[in-house]
Amino acid sequence: MDDLILIIRIIVWPLMFLILGALFMLLFKKSIANRLKQLKTINAKKLVLGFEEPIIDISTQQDLIAKKVEPTSKIPKDDIKWNKSGALYWLGSDLVCTIDVISRGASRDTIIHGLRQSLLHLQEVGFAGSHMESSLKQMINDAKNLREKDWHQVRRNWATLKLTTIRNDIGKLAVDNQPGFKSRPDD
Repeated sequence: MDDLILIIRIIVWPLMFLILGALFMLLFKKSIANRLKQLKTINAKKLVLGFEEPIIDISTQQDLIAKKVEPTSKIPKDDIKWNKSGALYWLGSDLVCTIDVISRGASRDTIIHGLRQSLLHLQEVGFAGSHMESSLKQMINDAKNLREKDWHQVRRNWATLKLTTIRNDIGKLAVDNQPGFKSRPDD
């Protein structure tokens, strides 16, 4: 009888961990697969895994977002149609929505749709010929040529940074266009 209990203990614990491990793998299959795609090096002797480094570190991201924006010489100030309030609203909305869907792991087609919508409203407001239009066109072209699986976290971070920079550039130009603009009630 004691032998039977010992055999059950020897079999049950490993079997339980095997079942829990399989359940864990099933629940987090997509996340694990995405992380494994970023695997760069494996050192089995030292039990070390090396992953891709982010393209841009956080301080560089903050520097890019905070940079001073000068209106491009290709866009005469009079060509920007600040009175197109609907287009301005949807431009901001589409940029923010596209940043959000990219961050949340949306499909390639959803990302391309958001980029195209942003480009449409950007051009309607009068930013044709700007560095922002060039960036959006390049992002659309790149997105069309990427496979679904190429949208890993580093690429998504890069895309959200680019779109955030465009959004911030437009915001800074809009603020400069409005005399007496206040960003806070205290200003």
